[in-house]
Amino acid sequence: MTRAAARLAWGADRAVVAVQRFWLTPCAPDFAVALRFALGALGLVQLAARWPILVEHPGALAGYVAGILGMLVGYHTRLFAALAWLGHGAVLGGGRSIDGGDEMMQLLLCYLVFSPAGARWSLDAWLGRVSAAPTAVARIAQRAMQLHLCLIYVDAGLAKVQDATWWIALIELGFVVAIWFTVSRRAALTIAIVVQLGIAIVTRQWLLGLTMIAFHLVAFGQAVSHAWPLLCLSGFRLRAHTHDDAKPRFPEIRCVVVPCGGGEHAARRGR
Repeated sequence: MTRAAARLAWGADRAVVAVQRFWLTPCAPDFAVALRFALGALGLVQLAARWPILVEHPGALAGYVAGILGMLVGYHTRLFAALAWLGHGAVLGGGRSIDGGDEMMQLLLCYLVFSPAGARWSLDAWLGRVSAAPTAVARIAQRAMQLHLCLIYVDAGLAKVQDATWWIALIELGFVVAIWFTVSRRAALTIAIVVQLGIAIVTRQWLLGLTMIAFHLVAFGQAVSHAWPLLCLSGFRLRAHTHDDAKPRFPEIRCVVVPCGGGEHAARRGR
């Protein structure tokens, strides 16, 4: 093997390990638990705010209410999260949404279905049906949410680049970069939350503002201090870094020289 080929193979191996570490490093399910409580509370707010519209679809409304309540108490959490997702889509989907808050609720309910949201503070956990151990499934769900949030900022930023609000585009695109670095993550998250709160106050779209704040906190909240009340109330154990809940264990390859037939050959042995 030539030196160039060896370097290419080494680079490919490092890339595979980096991808595995990013997507498959076991992650605690606490972010999903926080999402469950946040969506449960926001769902109750939405029911109160949208009641005149929701009562026009009594069957779907009943499914949505049952899904929200079952999801909150954590009884067969994924099943009731799916019921809430389907009920919400039937009532406020298909162009019937009032503002972006309804659309974001639909998106986050979908993520909740595929997340281990009942791992803590739930009847499922109390009955021993689920485990709170870190899993790769939780990490995949968390990374998908993080990347989806970044794509929302990229889309919003590119839409503003060529008009009079280009400076807002720089802020939005800057968030996408800053949020992935430990040194700037806390500042980026704080600024984003303040901006979302300001948008909610100016436009009076409170459901959208609160849902986006919950989205930010759940996706990247492990990077900030334990002072965030929303995450503390849901039993969210915060750390200073998001990406190293557990060190990935990949087999190390080492060369050992062993005698064989009067010669010496390099044998590979995994540890």
